Amino acid sequence: MNKRNNSIWDEKKIKILNISRQIFARYGFTKTTMDDIAQAIGMKKGSLYYYYKSKEDIIEDVIRYESELLFEGLQKEIGNLRNVRNKVQIFLQYRMERFKQAFNLQRITIQSFLEVSPLVHKLYKKNFQKEINMLASVINDGIQKGQFSKYPAKKIARNLLIFSDAVHFQEFQKNPTGTISEINYTAIKKEIRFITDIILNGISIK
Repeated sequence: MNKRNNSIWDEKKIKILNISRQIFARYGFTKTTMDDIAQAIGMKKGSLYYYYKSKEDIIEDVIRYESELLFEGLQKEIGNLRNVRNKVQIFLQYRMERFKQAFNLQRITIQSFLEVSPLVHKLYKKNFQKEINMLASVINDGIQKGQFSKYPAKKIARNLLIFSDAVHFQEFQKNPTGTISEINYTAIKKEIRFITDIILNGISIK
């Protein structure tokens, strides 16, 4: 994780989140204890509790922090592009690459990832809606510029993101005991590109 000039994410918190991800990856979320995390960080358990009351609180902040990095990165990647079609494609590809980078660094197992899924479901729903709104804004820009036909932008955005997540999930199922780093991201990228092209061809004004 990168250092941020933000009072919410001070240097100590970022260190806790970064090391906690490594411990979760190594032992699995269920088996990891606050003692394990404190020892790995090199701080007393009482000091760790000053920042976080439980490992559930830690994993929620891990997801929250990564989500902020995702949205900031998306803005930078597509902000200066003029062709809206390219913006949509890069939006979806960057989203996939950010997921890959976030989890591959610690070689998190798919099982470990699935263990924490129920804990972050609410966060996922909130972030997913934000992603829909962001992508819909891009599609609406294409409509206003005459590059896309007047279709419901949020509906298109939602379906593009649902499809993208479905492709990820399909690759997870092919490798249920391995690490996320072993997922075939090249296949995911090609599949997302293929279907996105079909959808964008359908709404593009020739």
